[in-house]
Amino acid sequence: MNPVALVTAVLTAVLSVVVMSMLVKSQRARAEAAFGLLASKGPMTLDELAVATGANVVMKGYLMNALDELAAEGKLVKTPPPKGHPALRIARDTRYGLPSSAAN
Repeated sequence: MNPVALVTAVLTAVLSVVVMSMLVKSQRARAEAAFGLLASKGPMTLDELAVATGANVVMKGYLMNALDELAAEGKLVKTPPPKGHPALRIARDTRYGLPSSAAN
């Protein structure tokens, strides 16, 4: 393999990992900043949280991943919409809230 192509491929891979980790880290911080909103307003949908935290359309997916990680850790409660809900709206209409012990 051409040495220039090899170096280019390695640099591209390293930069991709660094940039993606920075994006995920910033959205995790944005999701953790939403705790105050959730404490004052109660459970909110992804769209409501994205508008309130200033996440754009592209960053909304990263925000959802960060919220899902926090829900998996038990810091948030994830409430999916009821069965029969349109499949294309499930991610947008899932509500995120604080656990009942943290909401008091």
